[in-house]
Amino acid sequence: MSNINYFVLTVADCDADYTSTMVGHVKTLAQELLDDAGAIRVRVGVVSTGDNPGAVLLVQGYERIVLTRGSSADPMLENMAELAKVFEGAGACTLAYGTVITGSNVGNRLLGITYPSMSSIESAYDELASNTAYQSLIGDIDINMRQIVRLA
Repeated sequence: MSNINYFVLTVADCDADYTSTMVGHVKTLAQELLDDAGAIRVRVGVVSTGDNPGAVLLVQGYERIVLTRGSSADPMLENMAELAKVFEGAGACTLAYGTVITGSNVGNRLLGITYPSMSSIESAYDELASNTAYQSLIGDIDINMRQIVRLA
C-alpha cells in the first residue's frame, strides 16, 4: 500500500440550497483525481462547525505533490504545454493545470505536480531557472502560492 505523505484540502463555500448539487460535482472531481491525477485517497464532505459551516470539503491524499497557484489574464496553455516537458524531464509523475472555478481564488491558475522525491522537485526548479519559456511565463503571472507539504 502506498504512503500518503501529502494532503490537499479544498473548502468551497456555497449557498445552502446548492450544497447537495455541489457535493455531486465534487464527487465527480474526486473520481477524476483518483483515476487521472495520482491521488491515492479522496474524501468529500460538508463542514459542520468552525469558520466555514456548510462549505463543501475535498480532502486529497498523495504520495508526492507540489501545488502552485497564480493569477494571470491569459490561461497560457501553450507555455504550460512547453514547460510540461521540463517537469517530465525532471521526473514528474503527473501534472494537472487548470483554472480555479470556486472559492476565494476564482480565476487563478493552479498547477499540481506529483514527484517521486524532493531531489526531482529540486531538479525541476534548477532547470526552470535557466529556461527561457519559464522566464517569459513568470513575467505574465503573479505566483501567489507555492506549497510543498510533507506529513511526518
